[in-house]
Order: sequence, then structure tokens, then C-alpha cells
Amino acid sequence: MNVLTIYKLKKTKITILSNENNDLKDQLNYKKNINYKIITSRVISRDFDNVTKSIILDQGSNAGVKLNAAVVAGTGVFVGKIIKVEPDIAIARLINDSQAKLSATVLNTTKSLGAVEGGHGLSLRLQFIPRDEMIIVGDQVITSGFEEQIPRGILIGNIAVIENEAYQPFQSAILTPGTDLNKLLIVGVVVTNQ
Repeated sequence: MNVLTIYKLKKTKITILSNENNDLKDQLNYKKNINYKIITSRVISRDFDNVTKSIILDQGSNAGVKLNAAVVAGTGVFVGKIIKVEPDIAIARLINDSQAKLSATVLNTTKSLGAVEGGHGLSLRLQFIPRDEMIIVGDQVITSGFEEQIPRGILIGNIAVIENEAYQPFQSAILTPGTDLNKLLIVGVVVTNQ
């Protein structure tokens, strides 16, 4: 190998390590402000097709990962839920997967409740918001805490578009995820006392 190739390889390695280091710093800062345990895990594989959106993590039941546990990225953004656990690995379904569903709360004056569903890997949709409750573009949406092993208050995303049709019993909204779900390198699995 010539000197230029060696330089490019080392520069690439430094960039990768720098990105992982930043992800780990974000997660450490997040851990300081919560009252539950986080198992830090590396994303070792992805399954992204037109319908399925999942990631494989390098931590499993031997590390304390449990089925249905929340998976967070960065400074505590909900990205998915554990759907399969083996001793040394776990599979997480991302929130934008077409089968993903999650109870959520809008941080508005009435703390509107709804359900976040994945939209075939393209979007997130908040469903079943009562029509008489005021939601606005930019409102934050968090986990409601109504699901076992998923604590209340984890950021899911922000309302980007509101759909309130007169003939529908509920209004809905399109969400912008709190982080880029296609670029996950390091994530945390939430371990509650439940």
C-alpha cells in the first residue's frame, strides 16, 4: 500500500471512532439524568427493506436485555423496542417499522394521548388524538409510560403535520423522529425494575 492509501484508511478509522465517541458521550450525559439503567450496545447489523426496519445489537440476555425494552439513542431519543433476545444479541424493531406501535403523550396543555405507528419505514404517525384537543406543529411527543418496560418521558419526535378531518372521529399527525433512524451506531437498552 502506498502512503496515500494508508493515510486515507487511518483518517477513515479516526472518523468512525470519533462518531462512536460522540454517541457514547451523549449516552453518558443521558444516563446522568435518569433513574433507570441503560445497557449500552453497538448496532452490529441492520434489516432495512421496504417494510421491516430493525437492528441487531451486540448485547443480549447475558447483559440484562429484556423483551419489549425501550431502545434509545443519543441523549435519550426513543428509537425502538426489543422484539427478540438471545444470550449475546438482541433484535430491536425501530419505531418507523410498519408493525411498530407505541403509546405516546403530546406535550401540549392537555397532555393528549395517542398511539405512534410506523409508516412503512418512511414516517411516524400519531393516531387517535381526540379531535377537541389542541395540538400544534412543533409539539414534542414522548412515551406515555403506559407500556411495561417503557418509562414515561422518552422523546419520540415532534409533530410536523396535523391531519384533522371533519368526518374522522380522531385527529392524527405526522411526526419527525427525534433522531435519524438510518444512522444508528450506538444505542442504549432501557432496563426498568418492572
